[in-house]
Amino acid sequence: MSLLLTTILALATPASSREFPELELSLTLPPLQELQSVRDSESLTIDRGELLGHRIEIATHVLTRRRFSLETAEDLTDLFVTSLRARGRTPVCSHDLVEPSYRGFWERAAGRAMAVRFQRSRLVPGPYGIDPFAAELEGEIQAEPTHWPPGGSLHLKGAVLAEAAYLIEVSCSPPARGRVRDLLRAFLDDGVRYTGPVRDPLWSREEILERWRDCLGDPAADSRVRILRTEHYIIAGDASFGRSLGRSLERTYDRVRATLPFPEWPGRRLMPVFLFRRPADFQRFAAREGGGNRGFAWGDAFATWYESPADPVLVHEAVHQLLANRLRLQGGGSWFQEGMAEYLSRATWERTAEARRIDRQGFAPLDQLVRVRRLSKDGSHATVRERYAQAGLLIEHLHDTSRGPDEFRELVVRVGSLPPGDVGVLEDAMADLRGQSLTLLEERWLQSLRER
Repeated sequence: MSLLLTTILALATPASSREFPELELSLTLPPLQELQSVRDSESLTIDRGELLGHRIEIATHVLTRRRFSLETAEDLTDLFVTSLRARGRTPVCSHDLVEPSYRGFWERAAGRAMAVRFQRSRLVPGPYGIDPFAAELEGEIQAEPTHWPPGGSLHLKGAVLAEAAYLIEVSCSPPARGRVRDLLRAFLDDGVRYTGPVRDPLWSREEILERWRDCLGDPAADSRVRILRTEHYIIAGDASFGRSLGRSLERTYDRVRATLPFPEWPGRRLMPVFLFRRPADFQRFAAREGGGNRGFAWGDAFATWYESPADPVLVHEAVHQLLANRLRLQGGGSWFQEGMAEYLSRATWERTAEARRIDRQGFAPLDQLVRVRRLSKDGSHATVRERYAQAGLLIEHLHDTSRGPDEFRELVVRVGSLPPGDVGVLEDAMADLRGQSLTLLEERWLQSLRER
């Protein structure tokens, strides 16, 4: 049969639809021939068929938001990537911060059964969920880490609903190209529709009060709570804060975005900040959630007890929040996360003072620092302070020795997508990006500190 006739027959195939009335969600499938459908469970529906000589499988996953801590559409694609890594596969993740994309690079993955090279990631506006956008992720699948060409392609789309979330996983073999890729993209763009209610990006009072009650563990906390909204934040708590705090947080937002640009999306929710009046209340909350003693970021929010808008802890935790919620960089390990927060929350003169104060003989070797699971738990208070300073000074060195802002951004997104504690993949990334071993990087960094 000629390619033209095959194309005509495929496009003449009537489109099938899938209805999820409990979610107020409907799908209009691409024109698949020999369509077979299976409702595996309440949480998974699978449609299989052929499209212009390609084998297509469309799996629609329905997840409970609370169980999986899904606050935004990006949480769904991040969860998928994390699950690939947990299954011993190699999700290759990198972002382009100007127009987010998982551009990808190959890690050395000997012995692993499959690798996925993610090439395109984006938010797309439209009626897909309770927010006015969905997250998409697209990549290619290798059957073996050393084999090329890839064995198939993968297309994902996800959005959050009121109580649930959905992730549509489209796999195609051989890889989708040309007309097939256009049809699959058109399905994800135009064939997915949500008709339910949307949520207020500014948060209703009741929504933020519910989150605050969860933090405080007090169902009668309403009478004491203060709420302040700024352009990008909603601040709630029983501490006595004012607009100067909002201005401080917005300056942090601008500083991080100037260093690591990320797009603004209309309708994106304000980021929650929870401030406790009493340290003991915060520490009870932190102990329950596994957070730090002074402040910590989790999910879409951060929390601390409040003393003044100039408290450096506020800026430090706000950087963590932005790395996770705007840049989607949650990897790299504790040294990277804390180092970025230190670098972006402190002025140059403060880092210079730290460099002169600390005893570099007490520095952890770089390969040891990379392996530390949590710097905040790595010894005494003085040791932790030095580890944080060490990590911040290392990020500063990487910035100052980069050949311009684009190279630094590429390094940050590459390292920030690596699995934590893996010295080997960090060594590979540094060799690829900078032509340096970790040993040479460490030597040059320590030399720069001695000359400071």
